[in-house]
Amino acid sequence: MDLVHMTRVTVRDLSRNTAEVLERVSGGERIEVTRNGKPVAILSPPNPVDVVMSGLVKAGVMPSDWRDEQADLHQWLRDNPPGADQDGADPSAPAVPPVPSVPSPAAPADGRPLSEVLIDMRAEERT
Repeated sequence: MDLVHMTRVTVRDLSRNTAEVLERVSGGERIEVTRNGKPVAILSPPNPVDVVMSGLVKAGVMPSDWRDEQADLHQWLRDNPPGADQDGADPSAPAVPPVPSVPSPAAPADGRPLSEVLIDMRAEERT
């Protein structure tokens, strides 16, 4: 993070030009907000991975507690490193971590592929 060359705006400028500042941030720029010359915040665009994961959670593809499941998996991998069973690891430990069950989307009643349903839905949105 390059704080020396980061664009700065005052709280007053931000309040007067919020849309313009947010447009710059959405374009990838990081902006430092200052009050009386001292930094109070840094505005930055969201992490693309977080945006995608949030969309997957909203669509019901990923469970809302996916971060907890990921942390559990990381812990399991730390506790059961590859090749550990050769080094005298607990033989009762599961061979693989439990895989969370993610419900599959319901098939359309008319039997069409979901891709066709999606194309039709997008076409309806445009009309």
